[in-house]
Formats: sequence, C-alpha cells, structure tokens
Amino acid sequence: MYDDYIMKIYLVRHGQTDWNAKGLLQGQHDTSLNDTGRTQAREMQEKFQNLNFDLCFSSPLKRAAETAKIICEGRCEIRYDDRLKERSFGKLEGHPSKNRPMENDWRFGATFEDDTFEPLESLFARAKSFLDNLENVNAKNVLIVCHGSLAKALHYNIVGYDQNTDFLSWHLENCAYDSYTLFE
Repeated sequence: MYDDYIMKIYLVRHGQTDWNAKGLLQGQHDTSLNDTGRTQAREMQEKFQNLNFDLCFSSPLKRAAETAKIICEGRCEIRYDDRLKERSFGKLEGHPSKNRPMENDWRFGATFEDDTFEPLESLFARAKSFLDNLENVNAKNVLIVCHGSLAKALHYNIVGYDQNTDFLSWHLENCAYDSYTLFE
C-alpha cells in the first residue's frame, strides 16, 4: 500500500512549559519543559516505541530539543534546524495569549505595530523551505519536533490552503502529534 510514498513524517509539538501552563505567549523565548512536559514527552516516546525513525528534525529551542531527545532516546540522529523555531511574537512574548484576538495574526497581509512580530508570510515561507529540503533526505520515517505556530504552518503547507482557510481550525496541543505521508 505504501510502496509509492517518499516518506512518512510525524509532526510533534513540544511538551508543556511553565509558560504554556500560565497561558503566556512564548514565541522564540527559550523556555524549558516543566515536569508535566517531560512526562508528556516520555508518554510520546512510549507511543512511538515500535516506530523506527530514520531521522529527527527539531527546533533548537530548549523545549523542543528536550522533547526530541526524550522521544528519540538515542535511537536516531537529531538535526536541529532554525527554520523549525516558533514564530516570533515580538514584544508580546511573556504576555497572556488570552488577551489577544488571534484572527488578525493568522491573516495573510496583516500588519503589526511591532516590527519584531513575524508576519504569516514569513512563517509559511520558513515551513515551505524546510519541507522542500526534505526531498533531499534519504529517510522513510521522519520525526519533526517543533512549536504550535510552526506546526500549523507545516500542516497547511502539506494539506494546502487558500485565502479562505481558517488557520485557527487546526491546532496541536502540547506533545500531541499528527502524521503525513508525502508522495512524489
């Protein structure tokens, strides 16, 4: 059935951090997993124990890197890629996410007063660049550990989107995963 696929990717969002638990925007602020996040990563490692990953790609930010190390448990190489970092939320990092309406943040062409807030176009371009480079990777099963916004950008680059796509309709919780089969 899968003889014609290039690779299967498993997309995992990092485990919980204290900032996740408090509902704070993390962005590229380099936070570590909390005890719950490490437990979530160990549970994900158990879910994947019968999968043989050829390679893992991870964001270099601590919360994703630690999640990747726990899940892989030395079974495969982990490559860190800056394109898998979380979206920059600029000056909003460290502030409660519930105080911010997210609809504008997930609209192409949106402008932000804070020029350090990463536009959606840039986020999606990073995700596409990463996926395009996967074509050069000789692997059948690939684990990707990243962040909520970047996972969303990867997901929509894989499944497709247009100007009417509701980007807020798909979301990965901490240490949840989705899988995709990439065809030629």
